[in-house]
Amino acid sequence: MFSAQLSMFWLAIGFSALVKSEGADVKKLRAYGPGGPLDPITECGRIFSNQEGIHVSVIGAPEEQWITQAQKDADVVFGGADYMLTELTLKFPDFIDKSTRTELYSRDAVILVRRGNPKKIAEFKDLAQPGIKIVDVPAQVRLVSGKISLVSPGLLTSRNRSLCLLRAALPRLAPGKADPSLDAWITFRTWQYRLPEATEIVEIDRKYRPSRATPIAIAKTSSDPALAQKFIDYLKSDAGKAIFQKWGYN
Repeated sequence: MFSAQLSMFWLAIGFSALVKSEGADVKKLRAYGPGGPLDPITECGRIFSNQEGIHVSVIGAPEEQWITQAQKDADVVFGGADYMLTELTLKFPDFIDKSTRTELYSRDAVILVRRGNPKKIAEFKDLAQPGIKIVDVPAQVRLVSGKISLVSPGLLTSRNRSLCLLRAALPRLAPGKADPSLDAWITFRTWQYRLPEATEIVEIDRKYRPSRATPIAIAKTSSDPALAQKFIDYLKSDAGKAIFQKWGYN
């Protein structure tokens, strides 16, 4: 369901927002974080690069793939949820300037199903029907199921129901090895924007629907905190907000 599109997406990780010139004298700004907010931050970085005549690199990947380098040269660090940046700050107290932390935009949880919705999944409780195979991402399943008591316990604990295809599982999953029988994925609206031809959205009832914020902060390693703050200000501007909304953020 998701294999080819996810493979193409992860080839784009580490994308650098190019500017007209990349000479040695061009200022550089480096942003690190998870893959969730990668697309809108990369697009904002590209525009900000051209406006400021600098070079913005946006690296979106699992933390273990960038944390060592980020502690040497990061200017800003973003999270895909509040807890991500909080945990990073606790693990590396000399890395992030907590006083600069701010929130960008939120994204709602949804259910992604195959294009055409062949299993006719209409709401969260339909995932408990026999034969429905969901993408096994316990953290995201619990995100919603913690508010809903309609799903049988076995559905949420059986790890052999499907292959994990989310970011955290990708290092263990070879490209093209996705299970074609998967029916649904509890994730965030933003992922449908990356998989528009393969998936469609089933909304979760608003009273149960959680959302995640996108925190961002300046790193203590930044060589130009003023420029880093200017980039954050751009992300929070009307222009930045419009870009995030284009990618499914509130």
